Amino acid sequence: MKSYLFALLGILGLNCGGCLPEKICWSPDGQQALVLADGLYVTDAKGKLNRLKESRVAFVSWFGDSKRFLAVDSTDMAKWDRVERALPPETEQEVIVLAERFRSEIIRSSEKDLGRMASTQGLSSSTLGMMKMYLATKHAEELKPKLGELWREFGGAKVEGSRIIMAHVENGQAKADQEVLEYPGGILHVSASPDGKLLAFTTQSLTKEGGSDVSSTGARLHVRQLSQGQAKTGSQLLETEVSWQFDWSPDSRSLLYYTAVGRGKDLNTGSIVKRRVASEAGELIGPPGQTEEVAAVLFSPFARLRWLPDGRIIFSSVRVELPATAGTLPTNFTLFVIHPGNAAVVSKLLPDLAYKTLPSLVLMFRLSPDAQWVSVPGEKGEVGIVELKTGRTQSPVEKGWLPENRYMPAPPASWRSARELCVMVPPGSPLGSPKRPEVVLYGLDGKHQCISKDWPDNVIKGLMSE
Repeated sequence: MKSYLFALLGILGLNCGGCLPEKICWSPDGQQALVLADGLYVTDAKGKLNRLKESRVAFVSWFGDSKRFLAVDSTDMAKWDRVERALPPETEQEVIVLAERFRSEIIRSSEKDLGRMASTQGLSSSTLGMMKMYLATKHAEELKPKLGELWREFGGAKVEGSRIIMAHVENGQAKADQEVLEYPGGILHVSASPDGKLLAFTTQSLTKEGGSDVSSTGARLHVRQLSQGQAKTGSQLLETEVSWQFDWSPDSRSLLYYTAVGRGKDLNTGSIVKRRVASEAGELIGPPGQTEEVAAVLFSPFARLRWLPDGRIIFSSVRVELPATAGTLPTNFTLFVIHPGNAAVVSKLLPDLAYKTLPSLVLMFRLSPDAQWVSVPGEKGEVGIVELKTGRTQSPVEKGWLPENRYMPAPPASWRSARELCVMVPPGSPLGSPKRPEVVLYGLDGKHQCISKDWPDNVIKGLMSE
């Protein structure tokens, strides 16, 4: 049950950068990796490390050309007009409606604790900040006398926003090409389409659950155009309750993602859907096409899926038989595959026996570039690998090694190539060094290389930070 709660209830939640983002992200050609530690670094396959950026970066994603990348970092936003420009029209209207409801309650209420007002309940800190900025801009004359000293919360309101920056690596240095966009709140995942013409990203919900700004009911999915390296203004809001992660179709025309359908007290039902967002020429279409349901699932915002070049879809979900109660649901995620065709059916990707030797966080699987292997992380730093054709498993990190009070697992393994997985090994591992964790390229052929032995301690600590 611990694994089930760990996955479904979202205690892995982050304010930015997606659920358990790859802290070592290899370029598609495997020649270099971006390293997210106490700053942004780049390394080659031999471990030659260069610092690219002093400040922390929450998330990175390569373009298919292995030259350019997208980076997400933070920025403070303290003016309503700046927030207004960054929001899609639908989201702007939602915030305005919430803010006007807040204003009405302030005017008619004698309550001095704004946090206890009904109009502020269940909203994220970013949403509350945007509401206060709007009211400070539009209704200062009316509200300032009413609020007195509390007006400082409105006049000084700000939101921790996120920026997406397009950059490239040149001679061991990061060269920023442009700021693509900024958004008031956390950006959870970002990815350019395979042809590099479109950009999709997910953002935090306007609401919160369980006292956290991370919602277990999902994220908001946006898409926008990129043209000749320059971003066109405006983003389309596609969905309001989706998985943090998504995938592009091989032809760059559609998006694949989990979406929440029904919400209950103990479980949420959902679907895996496809949605057309681009024309044959790669231009963003508006409004986007209708969603096409691929499979019905139990919804988890942290589950991953992949859309392969041959049309197959691989995804993680809980295998259930309906009707069922929350108390009788299975506790483990399983990998499934859907083969293309008019009579497409969902089938298990692996034999049940394979899961007995794999770590628990199957929903966060990583697929090798040739789609022949899958890596699976564990809650305490374990790493397992399974060959899809045979179900044969390997264990680069067999035993858990992180402390019980640690909030997050170790950085997830990432594939450098079809035959080499980049993993974090514990102190004392025969693959690493005696006194600290190390980064190892684990070869499926039995040849392994530690690439981090010459890295400074601050980089290792940054990789392991929560």
